[in-house]
Amino acid sequence: RSATYTCNQAARYLLFKNRKALVVYRVNECDERKGTRGINKRIMREQRYADHTVFISKWLQNLFCSQGLPAQGSSIILNGASTNVFNSNGFVPWNGSGRLRIVTHHWGDDWLKGFDIYRRLDDMLDLPRFRKRIEFSFVGKLPKEFAFKNTRYIQPLSGDALARVLRSNHVYLTASQNEPAGMHHIEGALCGLPLLYRESG
Repeated sequence: RSATYTCNQAARYLLFKNRKALVVYRVNECDERKGTRGINKRIMREQRYADHTVFISKWLQNLFCSQGLPAQGSSIILNGASTNVFNSNGFVPWNGSGRLRIVTHHWGDDWLKGFDIYRRLDDMLDLPRFRKRIEFSFVGKLPKEFAFKNTRYIQPLSGDALARVLRSNHVYLTASQNEPAGMHHIEGALCGLPLLYRESG
């Protein structure tokens, strides 16, 4: 469970205990993100109890407005990460010699996190002309029965340990599809890495 109060609990509270309570509903999910069905409808239904709806990105707000949610009564508050942890202290940009070190990280193991592109990059590293120029590291969870051949795989990390790994690379790659507003690319950018991204979400 990722909420202090479920929508049903909030609705019961409003109906039976305090009709004057204010409800702010934060939306950070959608069906498009993981290829699910029913999440968008549930969010549209639940946000009726809210006095105000907060989206974590303009892309997500536009998605729900295109499906019938009125734009008025909503706003956007973007995600952010702690600069005490994720910062560019110690980051060394690529100087053009040696292998270009590319990194990404994901807590989720859903295929839409970009595993089609990560697999293609891993396959490219079979070829000597790429292997001698590029190194790819992946931190996080993998889909079931998915394995890299040429990529440095690191178990999920967080906090200072993750920031150190990110800063030891040169470029941050995110190939995530329909990402409402992930944290991974924010953490990579705060560590000083330029972003290479798929224009989706």
